[in-house]
Amino acid sequence: AEALLNDHEDNLFLGGLGMANEPVYNQQATAYLLRADVKATVRAFYSQMASAFSHSVFEPVEHSWRWGQYFGPPSTDGSWFEVYRNMLVREVDDETLLLCQATPRRWLEDGKRIEVKQAPSWFGNISLDVRSLARSGSIRASFQLDGRQSVKTVLLRLRHPDGAKLRGVTVNGQEWRDFDVLKEWVRISNAGSQ
Repeated sequence: AEALLNDHEDNLFLGGLGMANEPVYNQQATAYLLRADVKATVRAFYSQMASAFSHSVFEPVEHSWRWGQYFGPPSTDGSWFEVYRNMLVREVDDETLLLCQATPRRWLEDGKRIEVKQAPSWFGNISLDVRSLARSGSIRASFQLDGRQSVKTVLLRLRHPDGAKLRGVTVNGQEWRDFDVLKEWVRISNAGSQ
């Protein structure tokens, strides 16, 4: 898998083609996402936007920019939206929901906000609101699950725009110790009861 990913990057990304001719066959970003390689996921995500989006209406199209572009095939639209959705909301397994796994750091520059409303997931619809107050040293996040299916663990990744490390976490007004500085995430167990 490593050799295939590297070959794809060398011969398509760096070779000027951007990606495979049809975006639906380009699973590079998804492979990186599943490997938890955030930088590579973000790079592949934006590469797909640069090479396989219409230059007139800025939406995914069937062929990359070097070929005739066709609008509308759900598989093509779906390949980009699947990566985008999973960067923000991804079921890791039957018990774990991962939020903001691969958001670009720039999305949380001071004053910026990430908002997701009623996104469908295995655990039910989820709404998420992340607001950056990076200059004053905090990023605030809240989420709501409708509770269709119980979730054992929610992992929330908060990628500071300058790469600053998590120093402290508060959940529901209480000091929280279950966070990983290296992975940049907060682990919330029994999230359905929080």
